[in-house]
Amino acid sequence: MATQTRKLSIKVLVGDIKAIIKTGVVTEKKPLKVARIVGSVLKVTKMADRFDPTKESYCFVGQFRGQSLLDKDIVIDSNRCYLPSFMAEMLLPAVEESEGEAVEFAVDVILALNEKSPVGYSFDVVSLMEATQNATLDRLMNDTLRLSAPKKTPKKAA
Repeated sequence: MATQTRKLSIKVLVGDIKAIIKTGVVTEKKPLKVARIVGSVLKVTKMADRFDPTKESYCFVGQFRGQSLLDKDIVIDSNRCYLPSFMAEMLLPAVEESEGEAVEFAVDVILALNEKSPVGYSFDVVSLMEATQNATLDRLMNDTLRLSAPKKTPKKAA
């Protein structure tokens, strides 16, 4: 059963990212799948990224469900989803062309060490489907859960 929250973000799903990195499960040669996010986007709002003001972040409004791939019991539903700009760029063309219709997406989020990043890490995404219009969150999550999941689940840091 999913927990309803005011917002969905990678941090909400994954928790303390630096603590995860300290466990050693993420190396320069071994990134880690940390979350799956599916959703139905109705509207997009652009804002400054809170970690790097020179970049932009986006708030997606619609219906979203995220699941931690580190702790499968963490499942979050929300009507707002905050994504970094590179993730948003995958969705923006479909949302702009949708003429007010909902656009659905599904991605796996991958944590990678990145010495060029101001925080020492970055996220990559693997799109699990082409952005399309209209499906339910349950179907999206169920369809994507049949795809490959991490073989080993690291323990969360205390």
